[in-house]
Amino acid sequence: MKKVFNPYMAIWFVLLVIFNVIALVSPGWIGIEKLTPSFWTGFAFIMISFVLQLGCALKAFATDDIQKFFYNIPLIRISYAGLIATFICGGLCMFLSLLWGWVAASICIIVLAITIIALLKGGAAGELVGEIDDEIKEETYFVKLYTIKAAELETFAKTEIAKAEAKKIAEDFRYS
Repeated sequence: MKKVFNPYMAIWFVLLVIFNVIALVSPGWIGIEKLTPSFWTGFAFIMISFVLQLGCALKAFATDDIQKFFYNIPLIRISYAGLIATFICGGLCMFLSLLWGWVAASICIIVLAITIIALLKGGAAGELVGEIDDEIKEETYFVKLYTIKAAELETFAKTEIAKAEAKKIAEDFRYS
């Protein structure tokens, strides 16, 4: 998955540059000062959200195991949703320059807090499912191993009764 991360990082960087150019180079609104506390609050929270999204992608793409990557897909999806929500709220704060700074900060911090909580829950769920999957693999290996050993037991049996019992044990393991 690490090879896939390089193009992902390039796309992320291009989007970040586009956002910064549009936000910082665009002219102010007619008759209203653009660079107000509300603007900088929205801008800062959008940048934080971009960095948070990149961190989630780094965690998701860090593994070479496709199954573990699959368990980390919710992190990427939640971070996208959080980035979009922060982009909308932060963009409104940037656009509405007359908005008080504390109102802009309150709105953005709520959206960011909800995103972080969702990310923590999604990450915990992915790790829990991964642990359960590992336990199931161990138990399956154990049952397969004893199924083979029970089948071998049938070849060592000397009487027909012992062979029938060994076959019954092998079938019990196979269907367990």
